[in-house]
Amino acid sequence: MVSGIFKNMGLAVVEKSLEFIEKRGEVIASNIANADTPFYRAGRVSFEEALQEAIYSDRLKLEVTSEKHIINVKDLDEVEPSFYRKLYPVRNDMNTVNIDEEMAEYAKTHLKHIALTNSYFFTISMLKYAIMGGRR
Repeated sequence: MVSGIFKNMGLAVVEKSLEFIEKRGEVIASNIANADTPFYRAGRVSFEEALQEAIYSDRLKLEVTSEKHIINVKDLDEVEPSFYRKLYPVRNDMNTVNIDEEMAEYAKTHLKHIALTNSYFFTISMLKYAIMGGRR
């Protein structure tokens, strides 16, 4: 990923969101794979609230080396997603996986991943365009 002087808050948030979306996808895949496993508890990954809190609170500090330059984002690495398991069984075998719900979550997660990836590469291309002064 991007580092050094090119790191900005927007890219850092997108990178962290991509990391968490990938974790969510792994948990959903595990849920789907264990749909027929007795006593399996479906997992969930939530990160949007924690990331939003970090962005809009004083926890996210910027390292400023000059009054005109923001060099790096600090403390965003401290944001962690929350993981929990569904407690209420859906079926007689005490499995909490609802395959329709998991497939819907998978579709939403996939679309979010595509949107974040597009945002990331658009931002990188804009930075590249700005650095090169419009030249190719």
